[in-house]
Amino acid sequence: MKRVGYVSHPSSLAHEMPAGHPERADRIRAIDEQLARSGLTDELIEHSPEPASFETVELAHDASLVRLLRDLDEQGGGRVDLDTSMGPHSLDAALRATQGAVDATRNVLAGEWDAAFSCMRPPGHHARPRIPMGFCLINHVAVAARWAVRHGGARRVAIIDWDAHHGNGTQDIFWDDPDVLYVSLHQYPWYPGTGDATERGEGGAFRTTLNVPLPAETAEDAYERALGELIEPAVGAFDPDLIFISAGFDAHHADPLCMMRLAAGAYYRFTQRVASWGRGPVCVLEGGYDLAGLSRSSAATVSALLELDEPAGVESAELGRLPGTTEAAAWIERVAELR
Repeated sequence: MKRVGYVSHPSSLAHEMPAGHPERADRIRAIDEQLARSGLTDELIEHSPEPASFETVELAHDASLVRLLRDLDEQGGGRVDLDTSMGPHSLDAALRATQGAVDATRNVLAGEWDAAFSCMRPPGHHARPRIPMGFCLINHVAVAARWAVRHGGARRVAIIDWDAHHGNGTQDIFWDDPDVLYVSLHQYPWYPGTGDATERGEGGAFRTTLNVPLPAETAEDAYERALGELIEPAVGAFDPDLIFISAGFDAHHADPLCMMRLAAGAYYRFTQRVASWGRGPVCVLEGGYDLAGLSRSSAATVSALLELDEPAGVESAELGRLPGTTEAAAWIERVAELR
């Protein structure tokens, strides 16, 4: 069995959003409860992070973002945009989530863990260099990826983002960085409106951004085709020293914010495939807002990281492959033509 780190901290429960907001503390509780029911908790190496320093945050963000978060924190919280807010404990939660991703990266690169799942909130992949947005305050996976290259001894790293929303913040941060391959599979057009296949990076980083936009109702068969025909060759050619997963689970068929057609078992198979491509992966929790779908999908991912034979604690009906739109094949072919 693989040595898999599980990063968590009670601060994730203290980050407050307005009543009724889908990005809520119950997301973490649901995952923890599912892992316990599945018998997975005892197989994981638990780790609780300290808060990241502002210097660490600035590996991926401008100092202006740090000043904004500090100012709001000193006021006891406040609204960042229509979707994103801070409460009195939000900055601590975000900083610990960032450090948790960095700690997981350090432990995997050092060989202490084989893989990791950082189960913390708020999520991060929409946070841009200077602007928090989309429920996200700090881009945890981006900070960890930049740390890996600058301080962890990695030459290059790859980020596979399968959240159903495009990770515009991660793309912006690494747009002209040739040391990071950013790959996103996402519902398109959908929030935040970015992620067309023509967005491929610039300068020396041209072709180190790979967007695979997919239509609503896309199911596992199309995801598997994109992973096999587009993404695996791109990762192989890039030859990263570490692989990250922006592990959003809002492409689950029951998610209230997206319209994709994945079952929980798909994430088990996706994780198995990505884990075969190189060191890691370091999984960092992003979206996923149906509690049952989120928790089962997370358990499926953790099961694959541990190299268990099948997802523990996931109902058999969730292991099937759901039917999806036939339009996705043409969308994948368009991406292939651009490569």
